[in-house]
Amino acid sequence: MIRLLSHIAGDDDIVEAWCKYYLDLGVTSIHVIAHGRWRRNPRLYALRDSLPIYIEDEYEGEFGIEEKCRRMNALLARFMGQWVVVADSDEFVEFPLRRPSFTIRWLEWRGATALAAPMVQRLREDGSLWGAPTIRDPFSAFPLCMTDLYKRLGAPAAAIRKYPLLFVDGRTRLDGGNHLPPNVGGRVLDWTRGVTHHFKWRSYVVDRLRRRASSQHTWRHESAAYLEYLRTHLWRLPTDGAFTGSRGELIKRGLIVTPTSPRFWLQGVLSKVGAKSRLRA
Repeated sequence: MIRLLSHIAGDDDIVEAWCKYYLDLGVTSIHVIAHGRWRRNPRLYALRDSLPIYIEDEYEGEFGIEEKCRRMNALLARFMGQWVVVADSDEFVEFPLRRPSFTIRWLEWRGATALAAPMVQRLREDGSLWGAPTIRDPFSAFPLCMTDLYKRLGAPAAAIRKYPLLFVDGRTRLDGGNHLPPNVGGRVLDWTRGVTHHFKWRSYVVDRLRRRASSQHTWRHESAAYLEYLRTHLWRLPTDGAFTGSRGELIKRGLIVTPTSPRFWLQGVLSKVGAKSRLRA
């Protein structure tokens, strides 16, 4: 059994596509902390009648990264000794061996306890933010990828690291955005990597950025920078340098690294050469 754990606060336009994406990959159940309860997540609550969704915790109030972190770690502790997927409701993880179960077997064989899957930002072809109230196929609606969008928008320090597949033990702790390896003393393979497709840049994002920019949120300065860029660029994102987010293109660019990709073998060789050099030193 593979569980998906998530903190959700909105995203009703893509939450059904998000649930079905992971269920199609072999996830057996979805365990949710609902910020804003039913009022902010009506579609999520409605989907419980037809999908294996479990609301494990729910709360109101202003969103804070510390509170999210505390609640997510409390939820994580319920799944001790298991592999889990951890992803926000706008994050669609593409696994290096396609399915999480296949990836888990590979990681276990190599003695790893977590998978790195850095974010790529998904964009519409014209860079616009506005769209349909319900998005059935986010990958078609947002066909372009960009790896340096945050920097282009004026926030060069924004984190894109993610570790969405992990084994839970007594030392496992998530930071607020899951940007750091979650297992103290664990192992993340340098030569096996997935991608987290981040569908953040949708119509709702402007209101969320405004709320964060005027709050004490950890990322308020980045949100202010994004808003300033959008105001001065007709509310469109840059698309020059973006590329089509097909699996083949992601592997070709070394963003997804699988046991059959050239980057895998190159990084494996370099790792062995480095180990021998350290021994000789």
